[in-house]
Amino acid sequence: MHLDLLVLGCGGLSIDHGVTYFDPAEVEVRRTLVDLADRIVVAADHTKFGRKKAMALGDLSIVDVLVTDELPPAELRPAFVDIVVAP
Repeated sequence: MHLDLLVLGCGGLSIDHGVTYFDPAEVEVRRTLVDLADRIVVAADHTKFGRKKAMALGDLSIVDVLVTDELPPAELRPAFVDIVVAP
């Protein structure tokens, strides 16, 4: 299987833990999908910035595009290729 584009939500985005989730089973499925995808979009509102959940999906570098409602803090911005802010 091959995915051109994968769109994901998340539980948190942080420099030290990357993209995180709270459900171990969900993380395993998402890791598989990430490995199959050419491009990864993460949709996360501003409340996810700096949050860390129990299960790490991967570093922020796996994210090609971040779609959010506010610009992330300055320390997170360089981790993303593109940031789309949609009110």
